[in-house]
Amino acid sequence: MDEMVRKINEEAIALKPQLVEWRRDFHRHPERSFAEHRTAGIVADALEKMNITVQRGVGGTGVVGFLPGKLAGPTIALRADMDAIAVTELSDKEYVSVNKGVMHGCGHDGHTASLLGAAMLLSRHRDELKCNVKFIFQPAEEAVPGGATPMVKDGCLDGVEAIFGGHFNSPLTVGQTKCHEGLSLASITLFEIEITGKGVHCSYPHLGIDTIMVAAHLLINLQTLVSRQMDPLLPKALSVCQIHGGEHFAATPQTVVLRGAFLVVTNEQRSFMEQEMENKVRTTCEMFGAQYRIQYQHGSPALVNDRKMAAYARSIITDLLGPDSLKEIPPTLGWEDFAEYLQKVPGALYFVGACNPTKDIIYPHHHPKFDLDEDALVIMTSIHSLIALQYPGRSKSME
Repeated sequence: MDEMVRKINEEAIALKPQLVEWRRDFHRHPERSFAEHRTAGIVADALEKMNITVQRGVGGTGVVGFLPGKLAGPTIALRADMDAIAVTELSDKEYVSVNKGVMHGCGHDGHTASLLGAAMLLSRHRDELKCNVKFIFQPAEEAVPGGATPMVKDGCLDGVEAIFGGHFNSPLTVGQTKCHEGLSLASITLFEIEITGKGVHCSYPHLGIDTIMVAAHLLINLQTLVSRQMDPLLPKALSVCQIHGGEHFAATPQTVVLRGAFLVVTNEQRSFMEQEMENKVRTTCEMFGAQYRIQYQHGSPALVNDRKMAAYARSIITDLLGPDSLKEIPPTLGWEDFAEYLQKVPGALYFVGACNPTKDIIYPHHHPKFDLDEDALVIMTSIHSLIALQYPGRSKSME
């Protein structure tokens, strides 16, 4: 561990009480996508106290801070997301959510706190910065479409040559990390299928068109898309997550609505999935004489890290935590709208372990008992800070 790495790590450790205070405050007061008004206000006020130039209301409720380095150089961006999810928290922690039905179940409270921590450390080391730094605090990562696109439209990447971001990961334990050189996460597409039939009293089923029966057949037929019609070596998934239909125990419903999502890793897969889903819905409904309507909503594309930027981030992580901390884990079918930034500038998203079975911090993301080991806040703060301070870095991949 060289002198700069040691110094920043020690400063991040000393900053832990502030990181924990920020994180727990955000956790107590979670806000849904594009409603992060309180969170954004705290972030903006904190940045201004660090003498960092602030833009408020970027892309809706986003905040962008700008810290010029003393030495002339390029501009990089560090990004965190601020929104929470619609889950009722089940926790006996003193920082449990006070907003019923909303919780920080994906770690965005920790992302926001860690980037604020990095901003504080970098503001103290601005004379050592060889680059300018934009701090992007993004709304609505959990929404589809998410908050990255409106932030880009509002200019958050103007003048930026590279972007980096971190995400806590609950399967990884504290001290473990991952950062893919290339494909990291999938793209997501939401779908809604409305089936219209003919509702009748259940004692006269032959006089109606049973939309419940159509939906049941369609559920099975849709699964053959991923199991029998697509390359088994390419990651993909399709799930129907909602079924709504019927109001009376003795009458078949006039309509049934199915909602869900599919995840793929290439544009060709996405196009094929949409086309074949339409075929499955059409032929299944025709078999029973039902009508249908299908709608798609595209989310973020597949997240593909720039190989050079990922190699640089990996070099920072190994300098800080050692080479054994980086786990070579295959890409997953999760999604993240950080991918939208990577469509504009090169960069990398890295994952920082936040699970700790010895503290009973074992629950997955979006679980009502999800929590973070707050030691991970120090690690993410250190990585963010070192990426900026070492940029363009010592790695051969950055030469």
